[in-house]
Amino acid sequence: MKKLLGLMLLVLAGHGARAQGFWAPGACWIYQGDAIGVTRFHHYQYVSDTVVDGMQAQVATYTLTEQIPNGPTTTWASKEYVTRQGNVVLYRTSFPLPPYPFLFPWDTLYVLGDVGERWWPPHADTTCSPLGMLEIQSVGTTTIDGITLASRGLAYLDDNGAPTITPFFISSDAFEILDRIGSLPRVPLMTSCFGDPWSDPETIWLRHYSDNEINYPAGTNCDISTFVAQRKPQATASVHPNPGTDQLTLSGLAPDAFIEVRDPLGRLMRSERSGVSKLTMHTADWPAGPYFVNMTDEEGVRRSLRWLKL
Repeated sequence: MKKLLGLMLLVLAGHGARAQGFWAPGACWIYQGDAIGVTRFHHYQYVSDTVVDGMQAQVATYTLTEQIPNGPTTTWASKEYVTRQGNVVLYRTSFPLPPYPFLFPWDTLYVLGDVGERWWPPHADTTCSPLGMLEIQSVGTTTIDGITLASRGLAYLDDNGAPTITPFFISSDAFEILDRIGSLPRVPLMTSCFGDPWSDPETIWLRHYSDNEINYPAGTNCDISTFVAQRKPQATASVHPNPGTDQLTLSGLAPDAFIEVRDPLGRLMRSERSGVSKLTMHTADWPAGPYFVNMTDEEGVRRSLRWLKL
C-alpha cells in the first residue's frame, strides 16, 4: 500500500490533479483526551484549500489546549492537510510549527473501501505484517440531522491477521470511519511490532462535530473556550497499591462513577458502576503487566489511571 501511494504521488504531482474533498464546508471538530494527570482539548477547523505536491488538498487549523489540574493551561497550534485520491484519504501534519513545514510526509489516513480491505496506520512499523494493520470489518450508514453518512467499522490485526486488537483509548468496542467526521481517535494511532497501538495513553472521545449541514451531538458548539470553561474540579482518584499483585483499590471516586479496566491491548478486564468513593477489585487471575483504569463521572468527565501488576 505505501509503495502504491508513493507512485500515486509522483503521477499526481506531474499532472496537477484535483482531488475529491473529504471534509465538508464549515467542518469543525472538538475531541477531549484524558491522559494521566492532564486533560487535552483537540480543536480542528477546516479553513481553506491549497495545492501540495501537485495535489489539491484541504487545510485545517489544529489547536491543542492542555490542562494540568491546579496548574497551567498550555496551547499549541499547527495545521493538518488531507487529500482524497479515489478511495484513499492521504494525510500529513505541520506539527510542530515552522521552521519545519511538515513533520511527517504524506501517509494513508483511511481507505474508504469494502469489507476486508486493509492498510497501515500513519507512520506504523510495517516490518511485522500483518501485525498492527487496520482492516475494514463492516460497512453501513448513519443518519445525522437527516443526512445519511457512510460508516466503516475498523479493527487492528494481530500477527495472524485476526481482528483481535481493540485500542484501549476508545471508550467502547466501536472503532469506525464516518463520512465527513472521520474516526475516533481522529488519526488511527501508529502501531509497532509489540502488537499494540502506540499511546501515552490518552482516552479520547468526540465532544463536538459540525459543518454547514449537520451538528453532533445536538446542543453543542465549536467554541473550544466553552469546553475548557466547563471543566470542573474533579475528585482526586487514586489507585493503590501501585504496583500491586492480587488486588487494586480505587479511592476518591466521583459519585456514580463508571469504571472499566483494560489491558495494553484494549481487552476489557472488568467494568462496573460504583456508588461508593472506594472500590476494591481482585486481580489474582490477571496476567502481570500494565493496566489502564478509565473512570467516567455522572457528567461524562473521564479520567485515566495506570496500574502495574507484578
